[in-house]
Amino acid sequence: FRFISEHVEDVIWTADIATGKFTYLSPSVQKLRGYSPEECMQQTIADALLPHSLETANAMLANAIGSRKPGDDSVFRFLAQLDQRRKDGSSVPTEVACSLIFDEQGRPLRLIGVTRDITERKQAEEALGAEKERLATTLRSIGDGVITTDVQGNVVIVNRAAEELTGWTQTDAIGHPLEEVFCIVDETTGAPCENPVANVLSRREVTEMDSRTVLVSRDGTRRNIADSGSPILNADGGIIGVVLVFRDVTEK
Repeated sequence: FRFISEHVEDVIWTADIATGKFTYLSPSVQKLRGYSPEECMQQTIADALLPHSLETANAMLANAIGSRKPGDDSVFRFLAQLDQRRKDGSSVPTEVACSLIFDEQGRPLRLIGVTRDITERKQAEEALGAEKERLATTLRSIGDGVITTDVQGNVVIVNRAAEELTGWTQTDAIGHPLEEVFCIVDETTGAPCENPVANVLSRREVTEMDSRTVLVSRDGTRRNIADSGSPILNADGGIIGVVLVFRDVTEK
């Protein structure tokens, strides 16, 4: 156990419930918090956590203790994301997996935990969130209608222009089959047009729709549209959905 704990990136630690003081910390704590294991042994859990994270940890601990019933297993486990205080005054986001150990009389005895630095994960999540916001802003801003679907043809995204043209809001449309939201018919015959998702999936390429296509909105309004469909590919080149782009060309 000691060999493992001294050679892993994660911090392995134990703490006394009564005092909150650490009773063991693996050497990797120095890389995580800037304190040596000996310095951390003089600290408590409250010293290690930022106030909001300490509040979270205390609530989870109280819940674990309070929810234990006679006859339950003597170990309770929980997982939390907690911000820890570094020696230089900065903070580091961590993921803490913790076990609460009870004695034979059912009294809380100690904590055994594993703490992992999730700085890179948090940065990746923030970058992904920013990218999604840029995409959402772009889709809201452009004048063309945009609808994306999964490979089953169910609606995933409807931008603002598409909401106006189809009469379906994003909230109402999500999960519905495309043909319910994007109702298109032949201008001459009035017959339903081929499902554009099926068309794109079969061809696996950008597909222009028939120039005589009419979009029938939710309230029955009819508009001539120009539209195209394209497969959405993942990093491996597999199709994970379809994106349709269309605009009102009635006046033209």
